[in-house]
Amino acid sequence: MSVIQPSMKDDKKLTAPQRELVKTFEGHEDKIISITTFPDGKRIATGSVDKTIRIWRVEDGREMRKWVVAGPLDGHTNAVLALDISPDGSILASGSYDRTVNLWDTTTWQRKGDPLKCEAHVIRVRFSPTGQLLGVGTDIHIQIWDLERRERLVQFKGHTEFDGS
Repeated sequence: MSVIQPSMKDDKKLTAPQRELVKTFEGHEDKIISITTFPDGKRIATGSVDKTIRIWRVEDGREMRKWVVAGPLDGHTNAVLALDISPDGSILASGSYDRTVNLWDTTTWQRKGDPLKCEAHVIRVRFSPTGQLLGVGTDIHIQIWDLERRERLVQFKGHTEFDGS
């Protein structure tokens, strides 16, 4: 993954968009599909078609392997399409084409309990402002989960041609 930042040729007028490569993050073995930033702004998490999640330091682009003893987080059996971090930064939620959502403790990098079974390909995950609920968008449903009870509270059906935007 490469990070670019815009640049201008002079201070007087804006020219055609030009971009300089700032950092390259290397490690995934296939396309990166999802990205989220930690609340501290110092780390990012990326999810990939290679079925893994990697945690990176923004400052220098280094993968933070020392936090993940076994290497990248690899709890999914298919592409990781969605990531979000709880408002307090303590939980990383990952959604996958394998129809599950995993919750990761960001202190130990261990999975918190069994995966949430969502019955369809998970396209989006989003924490509520309190961090107690998780919204899950699949290719056919919208689901709201209570994370403390690990229970699906409601499921809406109606999106038959969800395009991921």
